[in-house]
Amino acid sequence: MTLRGGATGPVTVLHVIDTLGYGGAERFLVGLVRALDRQRFRPMVAWLTAAGPFARVLADAHVPVVGIAARGHRDARALWRLGQLMRTKAVDIVHTHLFVDGFYGRLAALMAGVPVRVVTQQNAYEDPDRRLPPWQIRVNRVLARVTDHFVAVSAATREYLHQVEGVPLSRISVVPNAIEPPPRLDATAVAALRQEWLRGATGPLVGTVARLEPQKGVDVLLEAIHLARQKIPDMRCVIVGQGGELPALRAQVQELQLSSHVCFAGPRDDVWHVLAALDVFVLPSRFEGLSLALLEALAVGTPVVATAVSGTVDVIQDGVTGVLVPPEDPEALAQALITVLRYPETARRLGEAGRRLVLAEYTMDRVVQQYETLYTTLLSRRGHRKAP
Repeated sequence: MTLRGGATGPVTVLHVIDTLGYGGAERFLVGLVRALDRQRFRPMVAWLTAAGPFARVLADAHVPVVGIAARGHRDARALWRLGQLMRTKAVDIVHTHLFVDGFYGRLAALMAGVPVRVVTQQNAYEDPDRRLPPWQIRVNRVLARVTDHFVAVSAATREYLHQVEGVPLSRISVVPNAIEPPPRLDATAVAALRQEWLRGATGPLVGTVARLEPQKGVDVLLEAIHLARQKIPDMRCVIVGQGGELPALRAQVQELQLSSHVCFAGPRDDVWHVLAALDVFVLPSRFEGLSLALLEALAVGTPVVATAVSGTVDVIQDGVTGVLVPPEDPEALAQALITVLRYPETARRLGEAGRRLVLAEYTMDRVVQQYETLYTTLLSRRGHRKAP
């Protein structure tokens, strides 16, 4: 392919991300970058404010990772450093994923003359009160004018971009999030996790993997555990993740007298084994784009109970591939948990159906082809062409 300055060779794609922590956007980025065809694309990643554990994963995959070390939203020097990186590496495509990296990445790409700018929108904010602050929406509306294309991870996310941020539908594609197929699991490791978290109890183990932020509704899950224990008193719950809500959630556990029944396990890099150790995976989100933890739980055959919010309803068919309940409803969530746990055959059927669905439609090998086609199409529109 003929690239910037008339050079030929793989297309240089720079992904810009705020951090390389354990969030869903970061995990999707890592999977996408590792799956790109290296004969056609040369991926790079720039982090803005913190490296995080995925920096090592990318380095092991021979993907260059560069730290920009931005200080907040208005660091002119960081913007200059990012633009210099784009010029020095002759970047052909800049791809951003969240607000902060979308701000820096698109501005730097504009100043550096990068031909193509792409944004993946991860969330659909159904409740206006839970959207980005108005000033951030205004910034995104301005930056939309210098963005070549948007990728929405669900139909609802596409609608949000169009209705709220003013993006023309012609510049939005719907490409779902995806996961790499689950590895071969170590049954001994799974059993050890169950033993650790059940603490000698013989009851069921439920849990979630999530950023501990209001969006994820972990506070609602704790209320549901408190209610469900009236029918299943030996139930245990494990919460994997980190975030700003952790102190409030710990206080809630104390208030509900759940200290011996709820474990905060922090962030972990053995998520596949964590999900396989659960009897039920719970996703109590207030809003979503398309949760990677949801897809991973389904991929290992763990039954899922989730809230009926955008993105999630694209994957979960109630009573077929999981159980859906209204958001902000701990009573409904508790009843769903009780039902799934009391009927093992129903749980097995849900888990098997969910696994078949994800492995057929939501694996990275299918989705990466759509991104590669999009990259090639956008470059062609900018005057790039395949080398003879």
